Amino acid sequence: MRRPWAGVGIPLLIALVHIAVVAPRYHVGSFDDDAAYLLMAHGLLHGVSLGGYLAHHLPLLDAYPPGYPLLLAPLLWLFGSGSYLAERLLSALCVAGTFPLIWVWLGRRKVPEGVRVAVLALAALNPLIATYGSMVMAEAPFFIVLVGLLILADRWEVSGRAWCPAAVGTIVAAVAAVWLKQAALAFLPALVLWLAWRRRWWPAVAAAVAGVASLVPIAAGRLATGVPIAGSRYTSELGAYYAGGWLHRLALVPLGLVQWCFDALPSAIVPTGSPLNDHTAVFVVFRGLACSTTAVAVTVGAVVWVRRRGADLAVFLTLGYAAEVSLYKYVNDRRALLLLPILLPWYVTGVAYSYHWLVARSRTVVALGRWRRGMALWSVMAVAGPLSAQFPADYRFALGQSSSAPATSPYMALLRQLGKSSQVVETTYLWSTALLTHHATDNLAATETATGCDSSAVPGELRADNAAYLLTAAIDLPGQVDSPCLESAASSAPWAVPLLETPVDNATVFELIGPQSVQPDLRALLSLDTATLAAPPTPPKGKGASLSVRRVPTAWRWTLPAGNIVRQVSVGGVGAPSGTTGPVLLRLLEGGSWHTVASAPGPVGAGTNNPFLLVTLPAGTKASALELVVAAHNTVQVSDLDVLGSPAPNPRPQVARRKAGRLVAPEPTKRRPAAHSPLVAAAPPAGSRPLG
Repeated sequence: MRRPWAGVGIPLLIALVHIAVVAPRYHVGSFDDDAAYLLMAHGLLHGVSLGGYLAHHLPLLDAYPPGYPLLLAPLLWLFGSGSYLAERLLSALCVAGTFPLIWVWLGRRKVPEGVRVAVLALAALNPLIATYGSMVMAEAPFFIVLVGLLILADRWEVSGRAWCPAAVGTIVAAVAAVWLKQAALAFLPALVLWLAWRRRWWPAVAAAVAGVASLVPIAAGRLATGVPIAGSRYTSELGAYYAGGWLHRLALVPLGLVQWCFDALPSAIVPTGSPLNDHTAVFVVFRGLACSTTAVAVTVGAVVWVRRRGADLAVFLTLGYAAEVSLYKYVNDRRALLLLPILLPWYVTGVAYSYHWLVARSRTVVALGRWRRGMALWSVMAVAGPLSAQFPADYRFALGQSSSAPATSPYMALLRQLGKSSQVVETTYLWSTALLTHHATDNLAATETATGCDSSAVPGELRADNAAYLLTAAIDLPGQVDSPCLESAASSAPWAVPLLETPVDNATVFELIGPQSVQPDLRALLSLDTATLAAPPTPPKGKGASLSVRRVPTAWRWTLPAGNIVRQVSVGGVGAPSGTTGPVLLRLLEGGSWHTVASAPGPVGAGTNNPFLLVTLPAGTKASALELVVAAHNTVQVSDLDVLGSPAPNPRPQVARRKAGRLVAPEPTKRRPAAHSPLVAAAPPAGSRPLG
């Protein structure tokens, strides 16, 4: 007696191992979409309505529907935030659960066991499925809903009844698919058309009403917060792309179909990433074969599917989704990924059928006829090889390469400590920056400079966003800064001070100051990019500051411009290029006494236990000099040393007043003792001493 689940176990085990191998390559926040889902889940958990705003001034439904965040919210409540391991395990479990569901669905559709095994084998080796099985993304739960929808629709069709539990489940599953992924919007009209094709008129009407009703809360929530009904992301992507009217839009549809056939399908079904693309000849051969055969095999498989099993719901969903996606600006592998549970069976069927057809009609390959039994397994061996070579790789990166890790980065840690949460950070990674720094975020300047770089317009765009800070970094792709125009404009502008430049993700954190910013009274009292301090000290080129002539052992002093309030002191790197570095102190000269405002037990900078030093001074702090004390031999390298402040308010002029017919001179102003932060250490003896 044959065991019905014999073909599921080994592919499922391979899939779980594949996910476990790829998982360390991905870090939460590196995709921005994952951070968006997590922020939405946090908002829902704290009672934010669909028409409300998150704490970071972002509308809850700005970009994505609320289905996946609703799944994440209970996990956040149970396990809290941090590594988000539970949320990642949810994706892995959803991928694992999809395998037996695919086996059941294909079995109900009378698909041969060999084809089913081949489908699950390709799914287990697919790098896209493994990658998304480890991410905090909606794709993995979507697989469960899609295959469940197909099983329920099949049961409904077999029952022959107009209404049954499977009928209700089919409609609910179609709605759930749209709430998980907005790209599945075409599923609703596809379901209605399928029911009309089956002459089930009242269920078709019910499905249409339920579909429209399910979209009302999303549309109402977006309208309440000023977000376009299609969401900000699709609206921004498609707005300029379809500028020019309906004729222009229709003219672009063939381009979408070409991308669908020659990019999306091959990249999703037969990916040719690293290490294949590391070797030009190998990549050209496999990529050429994939692009020339994948769409043909899927089409043949779909035709065979319809001839043997009729036009079922899978056919209508695929046609509707393909028509919708062809209107998009980019039709890439992520678009085809959602339909892999349908496309993979069609691909295997198409390859196997084509091979059978060739064997039956070609005398030159008659010898291969002995392998007809189990032909589906043999037909995918040429695909399994390239997929196996990519087994350890995240499909988005080169073999051995990982995504950025913004959650543990020094630049996100600095932004978490800077200013107030209401102060806006300008960044291309809106959601990740908001999630990891708790700051409000915006991206007008980043968006406007993505296609054309006009440096003169950048300050106005930053002011329009009320941006107090700017983050540029290579978060998406290693070595490629997301906003090169913004980075270039800010690096040479008087209105931006680079507080931290780190090799980690090539990131730079700028604070925006001066009359061209939303902080017009803020100025740089000292701004030192990099310097090597030695004996005698090398005068660093700092903006608005002069190096004191006086030098004491292991201490360097800078005179600050008089008549200013010091508000913030930071340093991004301090350490000896060779040998050990002891304690590092930052001191301010206030009222004739030196006060330590920040310290570290060892070197400061990326890769150390102290990635930076940052202190915000109490209101009204006046200082005439800054001292850096370092316990190190010979030279010391310093980077990103910045002192920000504002002009001291002018005292109110006192005017002589008349009293009983005579002039009374104003009383002399009484000086009050300077107030210091409770974090400030006791003043050291006059004259700094070398440390240990």
